[in-house]
Amino acid sequence: GSQQAALAWGQIGNCYYQLAVQNPQYYTNAADAYGQVMASDSAAIAERSQAQVGLGMVFEKRAALDPANQTAFLQSALNNYLDVFFGKNLRDNEVADSYWVQQAGLDALPLMEMLGVGDINKFIDRMEIVLPQMRDSLEKKRLELTREKSP
Repeated sequence: GSQQAALAWGQIGNCYYQLAVQNPQYYTNAADAYGQVMASDSAAIAERSQAQVGLGMVFEKRAALDPANQTAFLQSALNNYLDVFFGKNLRDNEVADSYWVQQAGLDALPLMEMLGVGDINKFIDRMEIVLPQMRDSLEKKRLELTREKSP
């Protein structure tokens, strides 16, 4: 139940995630380890956000391995990324970790496009507000997406 235990669970999740390249069954172990961090009362927001982004990554990998359930896995990945981006994982008096907010937003964007959900322009607008240092690269991304949709 300590913060060190939560950190250890996060590292265990990362290890299982890497091992899953050899055996996809390890994605389940990674998801369980990330879940331990997310549920920990002792884990700081940075560790919980990292674990939730990790869980999203697990769902993306599982989507690639299971075409029959691909959309559901991708939606689960997107939901985890959006929870971190919009601060739904914050507890009282916590401030979001800007690195993980940025990572979650960047991971969510291609999934929103792929799944055809949400207003991507509004999401990019929100990203520019939350992450003003990324304005130039986000505008480039907006242009790329606009070009892709044009005939």
